[in-house]
Amino acid sequence: MILPSSQLGQISAMYFAGLSMDRFGYRKTMMFSLGSVMVFLLVPFFATAALVTGGYRAGLGIVVGGSFLLDISPLKLRPALTIFVSMCWIFGQLLSTAAIRIVTTINDNDVLAYRIPVVFSVALARLNPDPAYPLDGQVKALELTDKQEKCDQKDSEITYMECFRGVNLRRTMIVVTTNITQQLCGSSLMFYSAKLYQKAGISSSRSYDFTLMQCAFGIICIVASWPLMKYLGRRTIWLWGLGGAVILMAGVGVLGCFHDTYVAITWAIAILLVVFTGVYNLSIGPLAYAINPEIPSTRQKAKTLVIGRVAYLVAGQFNMWLLPKMLEDAPNRWGLGPRAGMVYSGINVIFLVWAYFCLPEICGRPQVAIDELFKRRISARKFPQVEVETL
Repeated sequence: MILPSSQLGQISAMYFAGLSMDRFGYRKTMMFSLGSVMVFLLVPFFATAALVTGGYRAGLGIVVGGSFLLDISPLKLRPALTIFVSMCWIFGQLLSTAAIRIVTTINDNDVLAYRIPVVFSVALARLNPDPAYPLDGQVKALELTDKQEKCDQKDSEITYMECFRGVNLRRTMIVVTTNITQQLCGSSLMFYSAKLYQKAGISSSRSYDFTLMQCAFGIICIVASWPLMKYLGRRTIWLWGLGGAVILMAGVGVLGCFHDTYVAITWAIAILLVVFTGVYNLSIGPLAYAINPEIPSTRQKAKTLVIGRVAYLVAGQFNMWLLPKMLEDAPNRWGLGPRAGMVYSGINVIFLVWAYFCLPEICGRPQVAIDELFKRRISARKFPQVEVETL
């Protein structure tokens, strides 16, 4: 019940954040979000369950941060700054896994053991320096883009329904599908990796060691994805990442059929999962944070990102139903274990075909040029060949 309640809190927070950003702006919405976080942090301090409030404080920052980063960052720094959001998720996974690894050293009667770090996290609110570069030029570019979009969409309003009309529908579907791809490409196996390692025959302590290795490897790969985007572009890396996911997940699934036969197969499965973590964090994982804020129009950006994130959470709910059924032993569950990789390999084939035909290359394009390409209804595969004159 805790996870669904938390995601319900995220969805409600993102819905109101989408409305607030358009009406009150990023600054006031972010200040309210940070203030709400500090208030809601008191809930897990005095209670043993956060439930909806835990998701509410997470949902507020998810949409505001990504959209705000894109608007204030220069074109050359845009990929690194948006992808850094993905690295922050990896830092959180690394810290949480490390906490689980050392939890045996905490006494059972130490009721403040998990509450003290929550209190210290309030200090993070002070780690928010002013930007070191002038933003006047970026603000003027946003104003010009907004005026042009108003001229192109005279009768349109900034509403959630407008995201599903005309040219905006195509842009919304791209954001939704990339978010769903993040969830259903097999990334959930990384979060359940300790359980999967144990199902493959690896001891509990070794399982958590491999999980820590995954997180560290993921951070390295996210940093490596920054220069790759400059030279290869988003579409190419996304396609190669999905292709690698198809092969690696199929490898895990096939080896899972024989993991009881040889000990070496068990270690091969573990290595493939670590490699998959690298491929995911080199492509699908961070690139979604770079692609999603750039695809929507400036006026509909906040609401399109909210819709995409809701799709991400819905796909996550499906994962929470599917993955335990595949990993747990029969007869109560399916008992697939590592063979679950075959399921995700098949899903990745579908996403790969969609990305080839529908995901455009937008690397190095200003927002005005992206708007014009979508307005002309240019095929996704022809985006790089079309030149657009901008002011």
